[in-house]
Amino acid sequence: MEEKYHKIKKLGEGATAEVWLAKECATDSLFAVKVSEQEELLAMEAQILERINHRAFPKVKEYVGQKKALVMEYVDGHSLQEILDRGQEFKLREILYIMEEVLEALNILHMQAEPIIYRDIKPANIMVERSGRIRLVDFGAAYISGRNRDEETKMRQAGTYGYGAPEQFWVGVVPSVRCDVYGAGKVLAYLLSGKNPAIPPYNMEQYCKGSRRVPLAFQRILERSLATDPLARYEDCISMRRDLHKAYEECSKRSLFKLHKKSSVNYKKCIWLSEYRRIF
Repeated sequence: MEEKYHKIKKLGEGATAEVWLAKECATDSLFAVKVSEQEELLAMEAQILERINHRAFPKVKEYVGQKKALVMEYVDGHSLQEILDRGQEFKLREILYIMEEVLEALNILHMQAEPIIYRDIKPANIMVERSGRIRLVDFGAAYISGRNRDEETKMRQAGTYGYGAPEQFWVGVVPSVRCDVYGAGKVLAYLLSGKNPAIPPYNMEQYCKGSRRVPLAFQRILERSLATDPLARYEDCISMRRDLHKAYEECSKRSLFKLHKKSSVNYKKCIWLSEYRRIF
């Protein structure tokens, strides 16, 4: 790999892999190179990215099994976690946009002939390009439905504590679409409240219920998406996305009503004051 790609800097590091920004020697083009000793997981990630081939995910340039390296499109931007760490607060319409893009990307994975469960949705894996486009990266925890039982056993437990659904860490449970619904709910809770779910006490649902920053319409979405029982959650990401739209519209109407009401009162006060000055 060293003869084809020159490493520039490390972009990230996880429990099983490192990701480097590298320049292709022949073209000077930039790529992200993921290296890992767990060749099986790396090969599966390459297989997933080659299969879906959608703008929401980085494209694969090549997979070099002997070198245990996966060369991918370099996503030029910052992770959502980096943006949040800088203290960025998002307006409701910005949160709606981010979550729409995330839920659409997850739904694309779920709609494959063999559904792909992402299992590690979190701000660190959500990239915001300079253009504003949202991309998902890092499929190291992904699970492909329809595997045989031995492979299911090996791939059963994965995710990030604080974001992963409870059943992702239970023995004997096969992952489902509702795992990603839960993870998306945690990201939504973070964006709304500003509180990182990966930091104790972890119970974002209870925190958001007591937070004035989280509108009631969105609290209802969090209550459903973060249910401990998978069957009590949204059945798919499209249903959650639809409710997000309704919640945003509800909040927008209330804000508009308050604005009109306030303007009307100010106008009456203005008229009253002018009349007061004229008379007295």
